[in-house]
Amino acid sequence: MKQAVTKLKEEIALKNERIKDLEKNEKRAMSDKEKCESYARQVKEFQEKMKGVLADKDIIESEKKLLEERLKKTNDRLVDLEYQIKGGK
Repeated sequence: MKQAVTKLKEEIALKNERIKDLEKNEKRAMSDKEKCESYARQVKEFQEKMKGVLADKDIIESEKKLLEERLKKTNDRLVDLEYQIKGGK
């Protein structure tokens, strides 16, 4: 009978150790899950920032194009004025 009690106590101790191991694994899994969720949020924030940067880039490229067109028109006017001044009236 004493052996049966000892054996049961040993089995309980083993089960307790297994439970502790499983609890540690659960904590690690939760930590990993939190890290993954944090990374996912960071990726989403980065994607939003990229959208803003790309939109800003498009705006700047459009403004650049307008400035280039204005510069060409101004240069064309200067050439016309120079021609008129040199006697090509």
